[in-house]
Formats: sequence, C-alpha cells, structure tokens
Amino acid sequence: MFHKPRTDSPSTWQGTVKILSVQLAVLFALTAAAVSYVAWSSNVARAEFTRATSSATSVSTKPHCHKTHATGTGDIVREWRTRHDSNV
Repeated sequence: MFHKPRTDSPSTWQGTVKILSVQLAVLFALTAAAVSYVAWSSNVARAEFTRATSSATSVSTKPHCHKTHATGTGDIVREWRTRHDSNV
C-alpha cells in the first residue's frame, strides 16, 4: 500500500547538490560581506584615531593670559590657562 521513496535516484542527488551549492554561495557571500565590513570599519576607526591624535599634538600647551572678569574695584583678575583649556 505504501511505497518507499527511492533515495538514490539521479534527480534526488541533483537536487541535493543544487541546494548545497546555493547554501555554499550564500555562506561565501555573507563571509565576504562580513570581512569587507570589518576592514571598512577598522579603516574608519584608524582614520578617526589618527585625526584625533594629530589634532591633540598640534595644540600648544604654552600658557597664555586670559582676561576673565573685572572685580568691580578697578582690578582685573587674570588667570593662566593653556590653549587647550580655552577651547573647553
């Protein structure tokens, strides 16, 4: 009454090979996308780091005088700050 399906027919093996090849192609595409993303993001991070370190070294730390406020008594209070402090 029930017939056992044949598993060794050529059409079954061809279907299996097609499915396996599609799966391998998808796996390869996802792997390539992941590697590309990691390379891109590391290049962006390296550029950001280089930009941050180069701008930090170009800032002079030589102190210079800033006029901060008048006291009301005719005296002007001055503070010594670095150039980096004045950017804050």
